[in-house]
Amino acid sequence: MNRIKLILMLSIGLVFANPCMSQSYVEYFNFGREALDNKDTLGFRNHMFKADSIRPNHQVIMYNLAKGYALNNETEKAFEILTTLSQFYASEGVLDSTDFQSLIEEEKWKKLKASIEKSNEVIISSELAFEINKTGFHPEGIIYDEEFNHFFISDIRSGLIYRTDKEGKELGSFANLSELGFWSPMGMKIDPSNTNLIWVATSAVDNFENFEPEMKGKSAVLLFDKKTGKLLEQYIPEEDGHSYGDLFVTSKGEVFVTDSQTPVIYKLDRRKSKITEAFSSKEWWSLQGITSSLDGTKLFVSDYITGIFVINVLDGRITPLITENYKLRSTDGLYLKGDQLIAIQNGTLPKRIAAISLNQEGTGISSSLKYLDQAREELEEPTLGTWVNGDLYYIANSPWGYYDEEMNPKYDEWPILKVLRLRASGIK
Repeated sequence: MNRIKLILMLSIGLVFANPCMSQSYVEYFNFGREALDNKDTLGFRNHMFKADSIRPNHQVIMYNLAKGYALNNETEKAFEILTTLSQFYASEGVLDSTDFQSLIEEEKWKKLKASIEKSNEVIISSELAFEINKTGFHPEGIIYDEEFNHFFISDIRSGLIYRTDKEGKELGSFANLSELGFWSPMGMKIDPSNTNLIWVATSAVDNFENFEPEMKGKSAVLLFDKKTGKLLEQYIPEEDGHSYGDLFVTSKGEVFVTDSQTPVIYKLDRRKSKITEAFSSKEWWSLQGITSSLDGTKLFVSDYITGIFVINVLDGRITPLITENYKLRSTDGLYLKGDQLIAIQNGTLPKRIAAISLNQEGTGISSSLKYLDQAREELEEPTLGTWVNGDLYYIANSPWGYYDEEMNPKYDEWPILKVLRLRASGIK
């Protein structure tokens, strides 16, 4: 069964939308399917257009919109949608000849097919850094401690943060968030203003082994002593409905955290022990990775649905990184080195590690976009990474897909964790 048809069998409602928007685009999608069942191809096309206008870059909606255009002999528009879709979802199922009979003799069809084939070519720039063979171990975040030359790795399943040496050996517990009354550790950062401190984002995800339904929507930001693992501070929002995923700490110790459930960037007010809203945008749906320019005047944040955005910290202005921002959707981890922004894209097909150059204004140069790792076997679910002496080490195969429908781990299939190393020379 091709992937597009498989997706059509699934619920179209996504957790990445605010409830009102979600209901609206789902309704239009369902109206469109009903219209098609009644052979109303124009109604089908119009409802899919409305759904796409509300919920951008959804592969199923876009596929059906292209089909609607094709059924109404709007060939150019059909190709335009299919071309855009293939930039981040390069599946052969996108070109289903049964749905696009009117297009398959066109020259653009052949070019589109060739483009999808090229997008699935294997690109390898990184190398295996180390492996960890621990059944049930579900890593998400990783940070490197230069002082002691070792890594901290967060475990979604157990709620533990582990400490390991540079070869992935001597895996030992640093902190147990579950015992402290919290949940899955997500992104982590060492505080550059005080390297004895580690900041951790934690959220109650249903992969957490102690998850209970009443935990849904709970998140917090925690501060630990790096040497002892002692919890020093905790920042809990006044209301539930959050899913903190990653954070960034400035050279002055300012902490920004991203939220994938409520698409807002929050900032910690340490004097008042509060989490306050810092930045928001109507174009955001599900915030993930975050980093900053060297001078701290700009933040770069990834939205899983719409791409990467630049935030001018001084005036609050928010702009897309590039015009074709959909090419950068599905970015999880986001890292900056010099003028190179590295994006770990785990929701694209194929999964890939992208690099894009920035101009002096901090905007992306579209023509510089390239892929350093792509379609390689190790990239089952790349998540977050960390800089180590100019090299980027990143988690390549976090086992998000190794659970059954009841969120029970498939221990007999559990993969060996792979951390890949992208050398500084390969990033330039």
